[in-house]
Amino acid sequence: MKIPRALLRTAAIALAVGASGAQAIVVGGFPNVKPYAVVVREEGKPDRITGGLVVELFDEVARRTGLEFAYSFPPRKRMDLEIAEGRLDIVGMANPAWLAAPESMDWSPEVFGERMVFVSKAEFTGTIEGPADLEGLRIGMNTGYAYPEFGIPLSFTRDDAATVARNIERLSAGWIDAVYGGEFDVKSHLPEDAARYRLHPWSPSIPSYQWAVAKRLGERGALVLRTIEAMLDDGTVERILARYR
Repeated sequence: MKIPRALLRTAAIALAVGASGAQAIVVGGFPNVKPYAVVVREEGKPDRITGGLVVELFDEVARRTGLEFAYSFPPRKRMDLEIAEGRLDIVGMANPAWLAAPESMDWSPEVFGERMVFVSKAEFTGTIEGPADLEGLRIGMNTGYAYPEFGIPLSFTRDDAATVARNIERLSAGWIDAVYGGEFDVKSHLPEDAARYRLHPWSPSIPSYQWAVAKRLGERGALVLRTIEAMLDDGTVERILARYR
């Protein structure tokens, strides 16, 4: 019998409660795909998180503080409900404008930003240097995401897929002209023959990401915020990010 993934996620969180009875802090709110998280999936078992850019940051906070984290990746449209009902404590890639009740959270400084970039095949004619260069193109974007940096109406055809990885596969097959996505995401999914592709110089947006920590965590939440700030100050965050650039 196939076990629903939602039940597996709940089981994984329950297993993360320590023997001492101190419940793990539930973190998420970032894509559960590389480079942000490396997730190992096996039929009938809870997902295992083995690494990734944001996971490395949480691992370092755990190492410095002794706190325990469990991961949950609800759909973005359920984020506010998960926070309100106590099933999600820290959002690891957040912006106050994205949450319905940002005042219910304590906020870190910016932890990192990520340039949004276009990637095409190397033989693509022309260079994307601004909005005019998109006219008439078929651009692969992520399903369900809004991109206010382009306005309406679009001068190009938006042709979505679920992930940047899938869009790069479609680019390789010649179905689309270019892929639009975060720089870390794009670079991590280019094939080994990356010389067949090229990044274009125009970056229409550079989203900035903070950590949003539920106020209900009290001193544990304050400790998390102090620790991530210390990691920003001592260069640890930048050293982790450099491995993904």
